[in-house]
Amino acid sequence: MEAKKRLINIIKDSTDEVNNSKLSNPFYGKKIFFSDNCTGPKINRTTLIGYIGATSGTNKELSKDIDYCVIPKSVYSNLLDGNVDSITENIISLIHNKSDKKSKPKNTIPETRIITENTLFSLVYRFVKNDPVKMKHYNKLHIS
Repeated sequence: MEAKKRLINIIKDSTDEVNNSKLSNPFYGKKIFFSDNCTGPKINRTTLIGYIGATSGTNKELSKDIDYCVIPKSVYSNLLDGNVDSITENIISLIHNKSDKKSKPKNTIPETRIITENTLFSLVYRFVKNDPVKMKHYNKLHIS
């Protein structure tokens, strides 16, 4: 239970950090990892984040070199309702990792911010809304 609350707090804090950033684009130059079940094909997501100066994490697994982990809104909603799926289990195992039974849990991805697709794509929208070509890509992944 403690690990779920910790993950919820990390997501809330990460979202607040993005929404209240003094930087006009907090994703510029950052590596973004999309968890399973995110909207649309990877190529479309990668194209969109390229428009804001970010890159897609090259690993298939979340690791400490990733700046932002993006999860589907449904995963976050389920977590708030107390439900844990494979995505949240994986993230919880990384932020609440125990090397042995006697040690305290250690966050193996301490610098990674965890946000929902909605948080990321609301910022992307601000950057692409006046460009018809970029909006075409955005609309392919429109997050409601």
